Amino acid sequence: GSFRKLKELKIAGAQLSGSLPASWAGMVSLNVLDLSHNLLTGSLQNSWSVLGLLTSLVLNNNMLSGMLPAQLFNGSALSLTQVRLQNNQLSDNSPDALKHLKSAAEIDVSGNSLPWKIEDLIAAIFALPHLTRMVADYNLIEGDAGSMYLYDVPQHRAVCSRSRFSLGNDNLASLSLSGNFISGSLTNDLFGTGNVKCAFSLMSLLNLESNLLSGSIPPSMALVTSSQLAGNPELSNDGISLPSFMAAGNTFSFLPDAMDGHKRSVY
Repeated sequence: GSFRKLKELKIAGAQLSGSLPASWAGMVSLNVLDLSHNLLTGSLQNSWSVLGLLTSLVLNNNMLSGMLPAQLFNGSALSLTQVRLQNNQLSDNSPDALKHLKSAAEIDVSGNSLPWKIEDLIAAIFALPHLTRMVADYNLIEGDAGSMYLYDVPQHRAVCSRSRFSLGNDNLASLSLSGNFISGSLTNDLFGTGNVKCAFSLMSLLNLESNLLSGSIPPSMALVTSSQLAGNPELSNDGISLPSFMAAGNTFSFLPDAMDGHKRSVY
């Protein structure tokens, strides 16, 4: 029927309720699905794994729950470039499903209840060669900040200047993990020293606001174009010359974003 030829379905902000229909797997020509800002409940449909032409999955600001749809991500691995699942109630114990998204450029899972280990998330991120923007603010992500670079895969413990390429991603420009439970100290090795740059020093934005970081901000963090570290009261800059918004003791207020419900910093 005509639904098999449908390429875009956008029904945002229409107060849709109920669960996502498995029957939509029949829309095999679908490129864009936008059901954001509705009242949808239930889990994401793995039966949609046959949607092999899907490029944009936008389901943010609903009440979806359960696990990430590994089968759907795998079925759309060669086409899906944008995944926006922020501000739902997802609670998958592992980010491994993200590893299927080999073509993804943008992933946003902020504002959920994802109890991930930071080392597992970093492993997933660096398995995605085209990813440029990853947002996972305001979840339940925990672990030692040191494992953001030296996570426990021995063959990936590379020299800083080669680390990002050995991990498979040389496009990551923005990583936002504010409002989580990442603890421990930031190491100089994470950002590089002197003329040596690490994966994170090559990004334009690294946001670790409102976590549980401690110790001193490493001097090499000045290599990062834009970094946000406010809301980590145990973190000190020890006189390092950094922009004022990076200082640990600053007070930020948060306002809802009118478009997608994100919490954004105002300083």
